[in-house]
Amino acid sequence: MKHIELFGNIAHALGGTYRPLSTEREDDDRGYVTLADGVELFINAGGYGNEGRIFISGSYPSYRDMQGNKQAVLPRDVYENNQRLSSPDISVSAAKSAAVIAKDVERRLLGTLMLREIWHKCKARADAHTEHDRRQREVIERAAKATGGAVRAGLTEISYGY
Repeated sequence: MKHIELFGNIAHALGGTYRPLSTEREDDDRGYVTLADGVELFINAGGYGNEGRIFISGSYPSYRDMQGNKQAVLPRDVYENNQRLSSPDISVSAAKSAAVIAKDVERRLLGTLMLREIWHKCKARADAHTEHDRRQREVIERAAKATGGAVRAGLTEISYGY
């Protein structure tokens, strides 16, 4: 991972932490920066036709649905003023220092493009899904108990023994 040190330094300059996408592949120049307020960024270097560039975007929150499947909440899933939110990203030169890249991220991505606010709106929607599913599970379990049934099929059905 030729950019792991740079990515770690960028994360540190932003007051966050870095973790690589894969610890198994040494040539993988992708990972996540988690900021102090929980906002997570996806960072990757290069790619076909993009040598010498670093791309930074949001890595959006997720939740587990009633069947246990992971569901990501993307900006396009959140509406504000009857408009879907967009998913901002930036690219910067990999030749810049970590401190300069971190300032670019703060100014351009988190500031002007408001990724931080968009991420928190996605997080609120993921939390709302989690709470809705928790309440739904509670109602299903109470109904099953009150009627002598058993909850099955990922908490979406109540079965009876007759």
